[in-house]
Amino acid sequence: MSIAAVSHEQIYGFNYNINSNTVFSSNDEIMFATGTCIVRYDINKKKQSFLMGSQDCIDITAISISASKRFMAFAEITKNSPQIVIYDLRLMVIVKNIILEKQPTSSRVIIIKFSEDDKSLFVQTGAPDWKIYQYKLDKVVLSMVIENTPPSFHPSDMEDPKYNDNDYLYGMCINKDPKCLISVVGKGYLRVFSIKKSSYDYTDISRKNKPAEYLCHCWFNNFCFFF
Repeated sequence: MSIAAVSHEQIYGFNYNINSNTVFSSNDEIMFATGTCIVRYDINKKKQSFLMGSQDCIDITAISISASKRFMAFAEITKNSPQIVIYDLRLMVIVKNIILEKQPTSSRVIIIKFSEDDKSLFVQTGAPDWKIYQYKLDKVVLSMVIENTPPSFHPSDMEDPKYNDNDYLYGMCINKDPKCLISVVGKGYLRVFSIKKSSYDYTDISRKNKPAEYLCHCWFNNFCFFF
């Protein structure tokens, strides 16, 4: 008895619970997460294609595209440990699969960023972990772990049924000149990390006496603009 294969034809809607859910993979194509897959939508042709998550994928929690537009990464929640799947968009194949074994299973990945040269991947986790993991992509080696707990977070906040990691940490940007600088914005704080080989230092730009809500930011040359 033969069984007909079922495949996606159209997907409507997207996962609003992801920071920077929609990214441009080219001037004519956008990509966004919905359910357990990534939708590639051609704006001009109005056609969709799909990148499927792993068989163990329960939900997708973060997406990112490299500066070269060649690689696409997304984070999955699975029954065991969270993991990162990296696609080569030219070859349309999975080239890397990073399992975050040392991360608490209750945490999820909320932000992913490629370095400008596509050689490193920075992974920000949510509560209760709140760390930035730097991976060297050539051999998928964990090279650094950075503590990044939002000042406004308290463990008791997780008892609230409406709790969401994205309410505490909004975004991450990376600037490589003249040195690797990682900046993050969140609820009442803006923090800049300076990476030096196997160590790091950081500066809090926010003022404790006059807390501000930094909604977004970006690097332009060596200047950080925030709003």
